[in-house]
Amino acid sequence: MTRISGLSAVSFFLPSLRFLPKAVLSSLIFVAGVSLLVEAPKELRYIVHMRAWRDLALLTITFLVTMAISIEAGTFTSVGLSLLLVVKKSTKPKILIMGKIPGEDKFKPIKQHPEAEQVPGVQVIQIQEALYFANTGQWKDRLRRVEQFGDDNVHPSEEPRIPLSSYVIFDVGNMPEIDASAAQIFLEIVDDYHRRGVTVYFVKLREKCQETFMRSGLIDHAGPHRFFRKISEAMEHIDRQRDREVHTAYTVES
Repeated sequence: MTRISGLSAVSFFLPSLRFLPKAVLSSLIFVAGVSLLVEAPKELRYIVHMRAWRDLALLTITFLVTMAISIEAGTFTSVGLSLLLVVKKSTKPKILIMGKIPGEDKFKPIKQHPEAEQVPGVQVIQIQEALYFANTGQWKDRLRRVEQFGDDNVHPSEEPRIPLSSYVIFDVGNMPEIDASAAQIFLEIVDDYHRRGVTVYFVKLREKCQETFMRSGLIDHAGPHRFFRKISEAMEHIDRQRDREVHTAYTVES
């Protein structure tokens, strides 16, 4: 209802306001500006309380450019920086390293839960968002850094900090969708793991992503028996696989 009344005012009454003196129009802008300044202290306290330093920096830069140059320059600066931040965030998929909580059958992000421990020989990687052509360009390199250092923000020239894993579990429960380009890159990643003797598992695959996995050949390539509902189920399968390998090795030696 508010939108309809606003459109009606713009369509029918705006031509009547064109002859108003600039002083009157300036007073309207001034009143709107004062209302924003009244709310500013409350908004600033909220930003500081939430520790949203990026938002605070953007607000400060916009304010300084507006005061030093013009309102138009401040507006363009704010919009431009916001777009750059959105592009930067959307082109880098968020992945987390998961660890097992001691004494419990739960896996939590190691960064947020220091008590979580990585299972020896097994790396659990959780994908936090949708994968598509724009955010998978450096995905192979990031996964390799995660595999060697446990963190994708480490420079690749450093020496590996953790031993290589024989099993990798991808937790895709928080991945709402995946497009064809990302599925192709995922297929190449699985190929690379297989060439290095690393077994890949998937858990919590959503129905919306399952069709893309099937069409791309990911399910057949990884193996239908390596898709599970929970991380704990995949871990049980890995334990059984390890027991079989130990038994086979012992039988051969005997």
